[in-house]
Amino acid sequence: MIVAGAMTLILISQDYVKKSKKNVKQEEAFDGNIWTSNMWARIAMLAYCVLHVVFYLFLVQFSFSDTFGNNVYIFIGLMKIVGMITGEIGEAMLEDRLLMVPILMMHELMEGLITFGASNFLAFLVSNYIELGMYFELIQLKNF
Repeated sequence: MIVAGAMTLILISQDYVKKSKKNVKQEEAFDGNIWTSNMWARIAMLAYCVLHVVFYLFLVQFSFSDTFGNNVYIFIGLMKIVGMITGEIGEAMLEDRLLMVPILMMHELMEGLITFGASNFLAFLVSNYIELGMYFELIQLKNF
């Protein structure tokens, strides 16, 4: 499963970077090596994806703890803030919004998944409605 996921990430990064970084002039470094921006963009995207996967695996495991269940609303708010910050950092690092779409979608899925770690059904419903309300709030904020 890990090998299949790694191969999928590599193939997707090759496909996305080819489409998004066309006609990029290759510069020759002072020591004679040719710097290829496509290769660096692929490596940056793979590294960013792997870091996010490790963070979300930790987060999913943590979401089943009692600490998370007792403070589910705080963690949902923190996830929204972390999502905004990592989105801006990723866009600055990868220099392309298209490369950030799979990572941002993974973040949105994890935000929905961690609400299952609520302590009871009522807390789950309330946290789910809070998260849904935050989606509408973000849509309204992006329109301004």
